[in-house]
Amino acid sequence: AQQLGMRSVIELMAALRDQKGVDARGLEPPEPLLRILSAVAALRPGETLHALTDRRPLHLIAELAARGLPAESTPLPDDTWLTHIRRP
Repeated sequence: AQQLGMRSVIELMAALRDQKGVDARGLEPPEPLLRILSAVAALRPGETLHALTDRRPLHLIAELAARGLPAESTPLPDDTWLTHIRRP
């Protein structure tokens, strides 16, 4: 996993404010999965969703793979996870 730099964190927070992402931190399972999948359903081809979670999103990654959607998760310095999901 690659380390996320400060610029990337700032860009991520701006994207989340602009409704291009989901901040699912602090939610109990399965709520993060449900919210992220709901947002993914609205993605148009070529768009990317950024999601923040408290845990490594193993169930989310499996569900996305089953739907043919590429995703990449990266641990953040505060022990949360950032997942990028792209609709081809």
